[in-house]
Amino acid sequence: MAPLRRLDGVRIFEQLAIADPVIAAYLSIHNMCAWMIDSYGTEEQRKTWVPQLAPMTAVASYCLTEPGAGSDASALSTRAVRSGPDRTQITCSTASSSSSPAPGSRTCMW
Repeated sequence: MAPLRRLDGVRIFEQLAIADPVIAAYLSIHNMCAWMIDSYGTEEQRKTWVPQLAPMTAVASYCLTEPGAGSDASALSTRAVRSGPDRTQITCSTASSSSSPAPGSRTCMW
């Protein structure tokens, strides 16, 4: 099966938003986070999360807002620094997180 074209995805989300903007935003955020993990995550992260995110047995959210920055991604002060061969330390202060109360399923953007 051919992958869904971006235009088709836009049309689907547009129709979802007509019916319920909250559901459309919720699914859009979930899909964006799943795509980021699948595209940029480690093999271990992909093996752990993609099988849970695809059927939505786990729901992804993202951390973007910070005190003083709001949702302006260019004003974020979050920093990620390698602290070992397989470790990254993230320093941040999140004002809110979309969709998920569970810290284990948040995607941090920096």
